[in-house]
Amino acid sequence: MNISHTKSLFSYFQKEYGLRLSSTKKGIKSEHPAFSLGFTDNPNGQAGTLYYNDRIPKAKQEALRKVGQSYLDAKGNLFVRHEQVLIHIEGKRALPEHLQPKEEIFTKSGMSVVFCLLVIGDDAPKMSQRDLSEVANVSLGAVNKCLKALSQEGYIKSKRLLHIEKLRNLWVLQYASFKNKLVQTLDSYSLPKEQKTEGAGTLFLFGGEDGAEIHTQNLTPEQHTLYALADKVEVMRKLKLRPRQEPQQANLQLLIPFWNHDLLKTYIEGTQTTVPLLLIYADLLQSKEPRNTEVAEHQIKPLLS
Repeated sequence: MNISHTKSLFSYFQKEYGLRLSSTKKGIKSEHPAFSLGFTDNPNGQAGTLYYNDRIPKAKQEALRKVGQSYLDAKGNLFVRHEQVLIHIEGKRALPEHLQPKEEIFTKSGMSVVFCLLVIGDDAPKMSQRDLSEVANVSLGAVNKCLKALSQEGYIKSKRLLHIEKLRNLWVLQYASFKNKLVQTLDSYSLPKEQKTEGAGTLFLFGGEDGAEIHTQNLTPEQHTLYALADKVEVMRKLKLRPRQEPQQANLQLLIPFWNHDLLKTYIEGTQTTVPLLLIYADLLQSKEPRNTEVAEHQIKPLLS
C-alpha cells in the first residue's frame, strides 16, 4: 500500500470535490465522525475496510459495489459505503504527472530543502550540503538524500536547478499535505483594526493575505498570518495583540518559520518584511477563497518567475 501516493490522491479529492480525507498506516479517516476505514489488499475484504489497487477494472468495481465493499484505485475511482457515509466517484482519468509524488523528495525534511532551493534559485545547488542543511533546518543526511533524489529526477544537473516551474508546482501541491507538519502554530489572536507594521522583518514576517497585500496592493487581508522571529510575547506587545476569547474571534495566526530566516535572507536581495513569495502563493491557494486564488494565480504567480 503506497501511503504517499494515497495522500496525493486525497489532496486531489479535496481540491476537486471538497472531500477531506487523510491516511494513516492503519487506514483512512475523515472529518466525519462516523467515517473510519482500514486498508486491505484483499478484494473480498470485510466491513470497515477499503480495498486499494493501482487498477480496478470496471466490472470488478461493479461487483465490489454490489457487496458494499469500499475501494480506491490510482485513477481516482472511489467508492465508500460505511455507516452514514456514501461516496461514489468514477470515470476519472489517471492522475496528471504533476500530481504524482516523488517519495524520496517530498518528505517533511525534503519539503524544507526544496523550498529553500526554489527561494534561493540558481545558486542554491552550488551551496555546500552543510550550509543548505542549516538554512533548511534539517539534518545533513536529509539534505543528501533529497539532493540525490532531485538529481535522479533531473531537477539538478551540473550544480544547476532545472525544471524549476515543474518542481515549484509539485511543492505547492504537496504543501497542502505537509503544512501541519512543517509549520508550527504558536497561538491565535484578535488583531486590532489599526494594524501596526513596526517590527516587520525583525520581530515577525508577514505571510498569507498580509504578504500578498504588501506585494500586490490589491488584497485587503481578512485573516492575518505572521511568522514569529522573536518571542511571541514581544510580538504580542508590539502589535497589541489580544488573546482570543472565542475561536471565531481570532483573525490572526502566529506561526514559527520552518526555515532559518537569518541565514536564508543572506541569499535574497532587499529587505524582507514578508515570507518568501512561494509560501505566500501556496497559502493563498490552500485557503480556497476565490479572491485569494485569483490574486495568487494572476498577481503572485508571475512574480515567482
